[in-house]
Amino acid sequence: MKKLLSDRFDLLFKFIGLVIAVEILNLLTGRILNHLGIYPRDLFGLVGIITAPFLHASIWHFLSNIVPLTILGLILSVHGPRKLAKASLIIMALGGGLVWLFARSSFHIGASGLVFGWWAFLLALGYYQRDWKAIGTAIAVLLLYSGMFVSLFSLRSPISFESHLFGAFAGIVAAAYLGKAKQQS
Repeated sequence: MKKLLSDRFDLLFKFIGLVIAVEILNLLTGRILNHLGIYPRDLFGLVGIITAPFLHASIWHFLSNIVPLTILGLILSVHGPRKLAKASLIIMALGGGLVWLFARSSFHIGASGLVFGWWAFLLALGYYQRDWKAIGTAIAVLLLYSGMFVSLFSLRSPISFESHLFGAFAGIVAAAYLGKAKQQS
């Protein structure tokens, strides 16, 4: 039983550890890594699709992302490490790609695109997968994080609402793809 639980959460804990390690490095270097965020429609800005979720503008920005990232990641890990990995890759690639294509010309950094992606994924998975585990987690996420609907379109200037919006969209796409794949198997 203990081995099963460690297998289920191992990938998440490694990912969270990497986010924390990059934050410490970025903090100690005066946030020099933040130029590796997504910069829309610039060839060098494409690297940010991979790196942006690991970079934060401040300790407050980091903390406001790491807490929901950990909680939603734990909930998503209940569905297994493969679903966590596949959903994360889809959300980072599609959400980040859409930010690169359509967002304002500015560096877009932070894990909030992934946070909103996991949130929308868990909500939509109940619809697309249609089993009790997926529906139960969707209800739990709705109860815990219903306030995210309001911040989905936060238009305060330093906040990348585009990352929120496109992350959520990518989460729904990932749920449709992975939830329907589960139904067919």
